[in-house]
Amino acid sequence: MIDKKDKILLISWGVYPDQNGSSVIIHNLARTLTNKIVVVGELPETIKPWDVINYHLIHIETNILNIKRGIKYHKWLSFFRSFRRINHIIKQHNCTKIIAVFPDEYFLSLSYILAKFNGIQLYPWLHNTYVENRSGLFKLLAEFLQPKVFKYSTKIFCMSDGLTQYYTNRYTGAKFNTLRHPFDINIAEIEIAKTNANGPFTFAYTGSLNESCRDASIRICKAISMKGNCKLIVFGKRNLNDLIKAGIPSEYMQSFGFLEKEVFDQQLKMCDFMILAHGFRGALSDVEYDTIFPTRTVPLLYSGKPIIAHASATSFLGTWLKQNNCGYLISSEDQDKISSAIDMLIYDVELQKTLVSNAKKMSLLFDSNIVSSELLTLINYNQID
Repeated sequence: MIDKKDKILLISWGVYPDQNGSSVIIHNLARTLTNKIVVVGELPETIKPWDVINYHLIHIETNILNIKRGIKYHKWLSFFRSFRRINHIIKQHNCTKIIAVFPDEYFLSLSYILAKFNGIQLYPWLHNTYVENRSGLFKLLAEFLQPKVFKYSTKIFCMSDGLTQYYTNRYTGAKFNTLRHPFDINIAEIEIAKTNANGPFTFAYTGSLNESCRDASIRICKAISMKGNCKLIVFGKRNLNDLIKAGIPSEYMQSFGFLEKEVFDQQLKMCDFMILAHGFRGALSDVEYDTIFPTRTVPLLYSGKPIIAHASATSFLGTWLKQNNCGYLISSEDQDKISSAIDMLIYDVELQKTLVSNAKKMSLLFDSNIVSSELLTLINYNQID
């Protein structure tokens, strides 16, 4: 049976109940758009529900060989099957616009071909750069696919103003707009918590320790773990193992494995400071480190606790935090200077209050209701419920 109301089809690699950054923000957006949207994405390896679904969510299976190793190559064997399945979804739900979430070229390719095949509008949503961050065979694919996607797209969305500015300067002839990370934010419920005045001062490391933040995460965590008046709290078993491999003794850290959301929130509120680490350099391209706005930044903004950020002063994240005075930026890579900067923050209570107050205000930019309204305006969606 065909649903006669126009729908937005959002195609992404990561979708609920996966807990990576893209999956979470897509879920937040879809929960706000409810019956206006249909979400299609890859079936996660482990399905552990953590929230309520109030929108159309359809999983597709891409691992037809049932082999994890080399999945980024052999998943393409499922391409035509996925095309047929999603094409049926387009007809069934009367989807007239496609939002293609990148950072996965399999789903970007599907979105582009499906949009052209059905003669409907395409809106890529770039969470990262594409051509600039690929090599080998996937670089060749990127150089072939990206110009075609850009040419066909009605508008192209970028996750941050930094990424939007980069693409606008580099690629003429395409229209780029910022569509930020959406989160469920209730500013009235954000409490500005007091920091323990006497110590030990606890620092929470959350998120994913990956190539976008590896060097900075190790530096800031090492500096904190070595201070007698500080305590490093690490959330996530993989993060703990990576920090141990980097030379931080396990006894210098307190750690938590997977926690249910309510328990996680409770443990996080008990910490005095939130760590936000963003890579200076590493395995990714320079432009990635310059333009990325990490998803985990947003929950930290409305955590009610001061953010201690370790990032390059010239990166978009670094300049954004400094301009809005909503995070304490440490841009030096010297361990002694990092340690001294930490001391300055933990004993400056007034600065902490200012940072948290400003972070609370800036978090509103990412409210899912505001972001979804901006999206509907940008794609000229006028469906009346």
